[in-house]
Amino acid sequence: MAKKNTVKKSGGVNLNSILTKILLIVIIGILGFTALNVGFIIPKAKNEIQKTIENNMQDLATLSAEVVQKEIDDVGEANVDYQALKPLLDGKGLNGIESSYLYVVDSDGIFLYHKKEDKIGTEIFNENVQDILSKIPSGSYEANGVFHYTDENGVVKYGAYQVLDEEGWVAVVVADEPEIMAEINAIKTTGFLLSGIVAVVILLIGYFSAIAITKPIGTITTVINQTGKLDFSGSHLLDKVVENKDETGTMARAVVNMEDNLRDLVGRISDTSVELEGHASKLKDITVQIDSANADNSATSEELAASMQETAATTDLIAVNTNAIKENADEIAEEARTGVDNAKETSKRATEVRQRTIDARNKTEKIYYEINDQGQDALEKAKAVEKVNQLASAIQDIASQTNLLSLNASIEAARAGEAGRGFAVVASEIGSLANQSSDTVADIMEIVDEVQASVKAMSDCLQRTLDYLATDVKSDYDTFLDLADNYQTDASGFSDAMSEIYGKISALQDSTREISDSVDQISQTVGEAANAVTTVAEKATDVANLSDGVVQVVNETQENSIELKDIKDSFTM
Repeated sequence: MAKKNTVKKSGGVNLNSILTKILLIVIIGILGFTALNVGFIIPKAKNEIQKTIENNMQDLATLSAEVVQKEIDDVGEANVDYQALKPLLDGKGLNGIESSYLYVVDSDGIFLYHKKEDKIGTEIFNENVQDILSKIPSGSYEANGVFHYTDENGVVKYGAYQVLDEEGWVAVVVADEPEIMAEINAIKTTGFLLSGIVAVVILLIGYFSAIAITKPIGTITTVINQTGKLDFSGSHLLDKVVENKDETGTMARAVVNMEDNLRDLVGRISDTSVELEGHASKLKDITVQIDSANADNSATSEELAASMQETAATTDLIAVNTNAIKENADEIAEEARTGVDNAKETSKRATEVRQRTIDARNKTEKIYYEINDQGQDALEKAKAVEKVNQLASAIQDIASQTNLLSLNASIEAARAGEAGRGFAVVASEIGSLANQSSDTVADIMEIVDEVQASVKAMSDCLQRTLDYLATDVKSDYDTFLDLADNYQTDASGFSDAMSEIYGKISALQDSTREISDSVDQISQTVGEAANAVTTVAEKATDVANLSDGVVQVVNETQENSIELKDIKDSFTM
């Protein structure tokens, strides 16, 4: 059972209503605006106004200093006194601030000008100005600025100054803080007042807007509550709401559409209950007829089941014999398939042998030509040994001439006596080197003879190898290739014959399989038919039993149609 929604109320006000939530949002917005106004806007305005007044005071002090400086430039510093400054500075101050005035002091702090004439010639006691004057001689002062102080009457004042750099004089503008803050306070008061007015206006606008929004929703809620109680008589309340262009109009149109659908559903339930009652009466009559027909079907089905069982036994015997034939055909087909595979493998091997023979012959021919080319090239290069022999002969001739020159040099050195002794030693060494060169050449010529003998032996061996490859080996490969061709031809014929045999056996196998499958299907069909007949007989009995249940269901259906009428009557249209 569904739980009822609970709504918190306080003094008759629904705290969870849309109206309350909208007003709460408006109030939060007002409080946020007020906090922003009080915490940021008004203080910001106050600071800006205060800064503006201080800038104005600074500008006035600067302008006054310029006026005084101009007067000094015109008449000289010694001639600038109260009488000279009064026409220039008298009555000068900030517009709108009556307490504002200006004065001028010299480098010793003596008033040169003041709105109170009795101050002229006296020393200034303002600590801020005194501090500025004390820094001027050292040059560590700021030329202008703003300061705050409290006078002897306890009044807080604002001050702005400008230093005349050449003379060390100071022009000062002062004003009372209460008068400066009066304008700011007036702005603050006006801000609070405007915030209150705006808050009230926004609250009223929010309240009436919330009323305008929630009133159609309230009407829709009333109609939905009536619909929940199966009362459709309140649809006229939504005649105006459905014309709204906002979400409430969409909601109202949806509710009206829902009620129309529910009315249609109730009408269909009423019509269905009448039809259901008529169908139940007809079904009851048909059930009686089915009971009679089931009794006849049951007897006929029992006779047919007995005949089908005899037919099934005969079909099973035929199936057994057919399966034996099928198994024999399968064995023959398997042997034939094995023979085909062996024949194909034999043909494949014959092809591989033939191809390998061709490859070996081609490789041998390639090696033959490569060895022939390389041997001829080696023999040509071996002829370079003869050049070595010629070079050795040339070296032998040079060595003989060198030896002869060495002998002549030794004779000449002997004739020279002591002066030619060193030259005789050199000539002796040259002769010794010439003899060594002759011996070395003799050794080289012996080695060349041995190399030439080896080259000739190698040439003879290479020729015999080439002759063997060209005659015996090539002839053997040709013989192998002829045998491989014959082997491949025989293997191909054997493979074709086995393939033809296997094809015929496969056709026989397929025919046997089809016969076996047909017999199996017949046997299965007969068995299924026997089972079906038995099942029909059983089902006929079941149908007879179920007919009693159908009659009971028909009676319950009639009762349900009556209950549907009662449900339809519970709706208020």
